[in-house]
Amino acid sequence: MTFARELGASFDLLADVDGATARQYVGQDAQGNAVPGVVLVDADGVIRFRQIGEDKADRLGAQRLLDVIDQTFGPVAGAGVADTSGFASTRRLQLFAQAGGGVVDAGGVVATAEVGVGALAPVGRFVVAGPTVHGELRGAVDLALEARLRLPVLPQVGWLYLGASGGYTVADGRGPSARAGVGLQFAYDPGRALQLELAGVWREADDHRPSVILSIGVARLLRLHR
Repeated sequence: MTFARELGASFDLLADVDGATARQYVGQDAQGNAVPGVVLVDADGVIRFRQIGEDKADRLGAQRLLDVIDQTFGPVAGAGVADTSGFASTRRLQLFAQAGGGVVDAGGVVATAEVGVGALAPVGRFVVAGPTVHGELRGAVDLALEARLRLPVLPQVGWLYLGASGGYTVADGRGPSARAGVGLQFAYDPGRALQLELAGVWREADDHRPSVILSIGVARLLRLHR
């Protein structure tokens, strides 16, 4: 290959001519080009690590890649291992916004709608927590602290979560409020994610009559360090 000769490579290079490998492991953009990324596959064909970049500059550098290989498959004797958790989608700060609708028992079941925003930071490997604000169509606004327990379903990019929060209603009546839900979140690149959530909301101001809300949302995932 011309590229190999220009590079002076003395090892074999593989060409993904039809894009099948890219589609399987990292995806393709609207022009059919492979999305920049790094995928580590073990001897059994199991994906052990996947980092999909927003652009070429977002891919792991050589030293970071070696560190991730050490963390994934075990370090070479005498080699140091750096902390690379800031790169993984599951280890990033989430700034999310969501909207949805459902029903509320207000002396009879009626339709309602809700919007919400929040900032959730990783606390260990499987938990994120932080402040949230949710506003319901009827005028209720809840300020709360939320925690989510996340269960990975796709390596580094997809997880189920169980969420719970407690807070205070500051509009349409005042008093304590609580929220519990289950959701699915998918990071379609390292910096962005989609989520689907089904939640129940209880407010003292509503005499604890529950709202049931199904919502969809987007999240911006920010590295905590480099």
